[in-house]
Amino acid sequence: MPSPSLPASFCLFDTAIGHCAIAWNANGIVRLQLPEASESLTGARHLPEATQGEPPPSIRAAIERIGALLGGRADDLADLALDLDAISPFHRRVYEFVRTIGPGHTTTYGEVAARIDAPGSARAVGQALGENPFAPVVPCHRVLAAGGRAGGFSAARGVATKLRMLEIEKARIGEEPGLFDDVAEQANLGTAALDESMMRLALGQARLAAAKGEVPVGAVVVRDGEVLGAGFNQPIGAHDPSAHAEIMAMRAAASAIGNYRLVGCDLYVTLEPCAMCAGAIQHARIGRVVYGAADPKTGACGSVVDLFAEPRLNHHAHVYGGVMASECAALLSSFFAERRRR
Repeated sequence: MPSPSLPASFCLFDTAIGHCAIAWNANGIVRLQLPEASESLTGARHLPEATQGEPPPSIRAAIERIGALLGGRADDLADLALDLDAISPFHRRVYEFVRTIGPGHTTTYGEVAARIDAPGSARAVGQALGENPFAPVVPCHRVLAAGGRAGGFSAARGVATKLRMLEIEKARIGEEPGLFDDVAEQANLGTAALDESMMRLALGQARLAAAKGEVPVGAVVVRDGEVLGAGFNQPIGAHDPSAHAEIMAMRAAASAIGNYRLVGCDLYVTLEPCAMCAGAIQHARIGRVVYGAADPKTGACGSVVDLFAEPRLNHHAHVYGGVMASECAALLSSFFAERRRR
């Protein structure tokens, strides 16, 4: 990417899909970087001459809105100022039109070409979006190939990141199922299988708790299919009121990666998290919470309160309940039934 006309500063920030980076100068945003494989790589993708700095109020406001968008809150970000001085006239036309595509909507490379009065230049539009330095403010993830196919995406993990961003925005791809929908369905099936597999590991942790006379709740923290930490409920044995399964699993994962922020991680737990664990999950910046059985007495994912939907909090994990709910509930029921018989 060409250098901007003015010196730039940059900083990293957390989102529901991982660490992002933003660079700015006096003209506005110079570059945005979606998550790379690691925080250091995300920062390294910025302008070589940019220096890490404290964002001014306008950039802090932009960071908050971008994070909210990637967390599922609709915002077209159309009013955010971009430094386009180093952008070619054709690329500018592409980016200006793509910024009019709101969350939840999609179009195609060919349609973009037609709308900027450049019919037949779908390939050039794709190249321009492949070089887009402003995603998701210029939302290139909302532009697809013909026939509903996903097309390319230059961010780390490629099309998988594109699909995830569209899923977060609840985008509908046309009126009839297309090739993109088939890809999305396959991705969802893969996610469902992974969720069940990881919940089985959490159930294994819950059984360890039961064997020690603790309420059988287990949890695992996972990133990119790799288990980073596991834990089970043990407040009695540990003499620790905070030693819930989720806390133990997050402690183990944080220790494993050397960072208390668990950005890009999913947490699987056999019982709906309580308010204490929900707060810790939010502080850790867990991106996704998957739980088994609902907890009608202390559940903080909607059963009693829904802390993950509280708009005044600055981080919102995606929450999915009911995965292997019957198995998770049965383990709890048998534990308490046995305790009552004693």
